[in-house]
This record gives sequence, C-alpha cells and structure tokens, in this order.
Amino acid sequence: MAELPLPADPRDSPAPRARSARRGQVRALVGVLGCLGAAFAGWTLYEQLTAGAPAFAVRIAVCVALFVAAGILLIHYALLATLFAAGLALLLAGAPGTNWLYVGIGAYLLVTALLGTWLVISGTRERAKYAPLVETLIAHGSRHAGEVTATQDTGKHGGDTQVTVEVTVSHSSGPTTLSRSFSVVHIPRVGDPVLVLRTPEHTALVFTGDRDHRDELRRQLKAAGAARL
Repeated sequence: MAELPLPADPRDSPAPRARSARRGQVRALVGVLGCLGAAFAGWTLYEQLTAGAPAFAVRIAVCVALFVAAGILLIHYALLATLFAAGLALLLAGAPGTNWLYVGIGAYLLVTALLGTWLVISGTRERAKYAPLVETLIAHGSRHAGEVTATQDTGKHGGDTQVTVEVTVSHSSGPTTLSRSFSVVHIPRVGDPVLVLRTPEHTALVFTGDRDHRDELRRQLKAAGAARL
C-alpha cells in the first residue's frame, strides 16, 4: 500500500490580506458617526417615551441609516453603542413611574450591550496575542512528520458535519494529545500522517482535510496556553 502523503503545509495557503489604510479610515469615520447616532437615537427615544420628540420619524430614520452603515462595515462598537443607548433610554424613561416593561427591556439591552462589549474586547485581545504566534509558527516553525497513534470520540457532535475527537499523535519530540473538531469526512484514523509545526516555545498539528489553517492553529495555541495555567 502506498504511503499516505503529509497534510498540506499552511505555508502554501494564502496569507490574510492586509487591511487598506483607506478602508480603516472609512470604518473609523462611520464608527464615530455611528456612536454619535447611537447617542442621538437614545436621546430621541427617551424624549419620545417621556414627552414626544419633534420630528421623531425623521430623527430615527437618520439614526437607522447610520446603524445600517455600521452593520454593513461590521463596526461592532457602533452597533453596541446603539444597543446601550436604547437600553439606557428605556430604563430612564421607565424608572420614574416604574414601567416594568420599559425597565425590563432596557435592562436586557444594557446587559446585552455590556456582554457584547466584553466579547468584542476579548476577541480583539485574543487575535492580537495569538495572530503573531501563528504567523511565526507558519513562517519559521520546523516541519516534522507525525503519526496518529490513538483516537477517541468525545461524544460531542456539531450536527451532521462535525465531530469532536481526542487524538494522540507521536512525533520526534514526544506524543501530543489534543481534542478538536473534525469534519466527518476527515476524521483521523490510527496510522494517518500528521504535519507537526514546532518552534522552541510552541508545537501545533496539521491534519489531513484542514482548510482554515490559521484559525485552527490559533485554537490549538490558545488551548495549549490555557492548559499551562
């Protein structure tokens, strides 16, 4: 039987496109306008709920246009600012007379906005921490051949297309065991070859069928970092 080839090297996959400076400027401008629109929308909503705002429909239409523009450009902080402003307006409008509907919806929107802000900040910090490590691993990591020596189904399934498997791989620096999600058509078997990427600080594994190499390598480095804590 012919020997199976090693998985594709992440070095051969296209590098992520660099963000253009012009797009960054446009995003920053729309983001600022979106945040200002969020504050304006919150104040307008508060006025409408308490006394009736003049030209309410026109003012809200302008805010919605900024909200949509921010959504198209995926400017998370502008969208979260809109949620926060609307929640605060409802909470302030409902508090004096204890309108529990306004208070409840406002509190829900505020909590959602704060949770979303925490998630966005956490994701940004994670990318800033691990993206350089991934690029270093791909560009400068040594390449070694490994082999799957054991697999175990963890029982966690992502629908009909994904399954989480605990895999043990033997290689020159010793066995490595990790638990990760695989496509059902690329579940590793004992004896399958694995590409091992190594730097003095980190080790990562590339399996047959892996497509989004950078995302998978980042998940492995994050899991390895959490295991050291």
